[in-house]
Amino acid sequence: HGAMRRDGDIAPYRHYTRKIRTRITHGHGARALPTRHGARALPGRRDARPRWLTARGGSQPPAGAHRPALAKILFFRMLECAMSIELENWEDTLQLALSEIDARLEEKYGGLYPLHPARPARGSTANPQYDGLFRVTAVFSAGIGSEYGKGYLFRVEMVSLAAIPEQVLEKIEEEAAELLRKELEQRFPGRELHVERDGRIFKIHGDLSLS
Repeated sequence: HGAMRRDGDIAPYRHYTRKIRTRITHGHGARALPTRHGARALPGRRDARPRWLTARGGSQPPAGAHRPALAKILFFRMLECAMSIELENWEDTLQLALSEIDARLEEKYGGLYPLHPARPARGSTANPQYDGLFRVTAVFSAGIGSEYGKGYLFRVEMVSLAAIPEQVLEKIEEEAAELLRKELEQRFPGRELHVERDGRIFKIHGDLSLS
């Protein structure tokens, strides 16, 4: 015990462990066959190593081997960023139109019904959707099953616990839709955008391109 083994004594063990490390099995004990450069492949399987590795006989890729793939990735990333910026600008402009409609409705009908107890007074938040009697929104829809296809669903809600007659709400919705048509014409000149009823709600549809 404690005696140091000579190199000759551990040589067989080195050989045995080397065999263990280089043997690769797969599935039910299938032995992998040796290939070039020490890699291993299963019987009947095509060598999956890169073409430059098998053709050139080296372990390093040639200069510029990955440039086409990298260039393609960068191109699509730049395209994605550009589209994201255009979409953000489009929806920011639409939000300005909605804020103007909200202000017009608040001026005309804001005192018609009491606010919900949890609703802040008009002008007390940074976004008019979260204060005052009216909440004016537009949410994108893919338009599956819709007569007009994709577009933005335009909603006018009155945040109050009071019972609001249906005819009053419909009148205000029609007035808001007419204001929206004028706002879209002013803020998106040259675009063919329409505001039509799609079921029980209004929808903005037409030329929704980002350019």
